[in-house]
Amino acid sequence: TKTTCIAEALKMQSSLSENRKPMVEHDGLLDALAVLALLDDVNDDELKICAITALERLSKEVSTRQIMARHEGVITALTKATFSRTGFDEDDNERGATTLLLMKTALKNLAEYL
Repeated sequence: TKTTCIAEALKMQSSLSENRKPMVEHDGLLDALAVLALLDDVNDDELKICAITALERLSKEVSTRQIMARHEGVITALTKATFSRTGFDEDDNERGATTLLLMKTALKNLAEYL
């Protein structure tokens, strides 16, 4: 079964500025976040939101933006989610709008390195 425990932990760890650089540089972590952000099942919204929130928080670290901008999975996940025609949870417009803002912020943070 899919649970949000790991995604929630990554989201929380990415909120601490001292964790961002080690997280981005950790082998496989960006891959994992990208995979979670690209999940497509109707029941995966919470996992996707956690992953996207973590990516946005990680993109705040200026010293690792180039690594993130060159990561195909990260850019694919952020752009696919940003330009997707379907919202996350159609019953929760506020959460969907917040998630969209996070994705756009992350892309904006990485834009100069694309």
